[in-house]
Amino acid sequence: MTEPVTGPRILLYDLETSPILAYVWTLWKTNVIETVEDWYLLSVAWQWLGEDEIHFERKSKQKANDRALTQTIWKLFDEADIVVAQNGDAFDQKKAWAKFIQYDLGPPSFYQEIDTLKMARKHGFSSKSLDSLAKRLGIGKKLPHQGKNTWLGCINEDPESWEIMQRYNEHDVWLLNELWKKLAPYSDVKPNMQQWTGNYTCINPRCGSTNIQHRGMYRTHASVYKRYQCNDCGKYGRALLADDGRLR
Repeated sequence: MTEPVTGPRILLYDLETSPILAYVWTLWKTNVIETVEDWYLLSVAWQWLGEDEIHFERKSKQKANDRALTQTIWKLFDEADIVVAQNGDAFDQKKAWAKFIQYDLGPPSFYQEIDTLKMARKHGFSSKSLDSLAKRLGIGKKLPHQGKNTWLGCINEDPESWEIMQRYNEHDVWLLNELWKKLAPYSDVKPNMQQWTGNYTCINPRCGSTNIQHRGMYRTHASVYKRYQCNDCGKYGRALLADDGRLR
């Protein structure tokens, strides 16, 4: 007997990486003469949507050894139906997949990726950084750190630097979760919750409520949709009508 699926597994995560160590001739707009040490993963913090606990894992204490950390990230992606990150398309996702390839892990199972930076860009915020958005929306702000010294301290296995990094990394995930709550009802970038629940539900991925009401029809050049509004979060949605007028 097949167990009913109640909803997607949504992963919110944030990666931290080391800088690249290289030789250069000048300090401004320069070409790299030689790379002494390429970047590697320092840590990941993550939270499953709907759960309170924020998790953290760092690389091995062996210098530049991020193999076990990469395997953890791969398993998270493989388990997730949807992954959410701030600037994930341009940074976190690319860094993670570069390491998957480096360690011959193969691609994780299919998932949908959502970037909160891209969600914010559709609206008129002056700045789309996580810190600026958190302050603007009354969520909070990023934790302070010691600038480059925190990252260099982690590279050199300084315990205090790692304590700062863990708090910083975990807090970024907490902010990401709160930002996701704010942006999701206003975004067209959304998972279709009906694909997991099998029910006619709110399209807001933070909601998924079945407490909805009919709000007229929505027509395009090709199709007719039944428009509805969620009574819990207020998000509007639509569902395609079959030829007999019922919801598909």
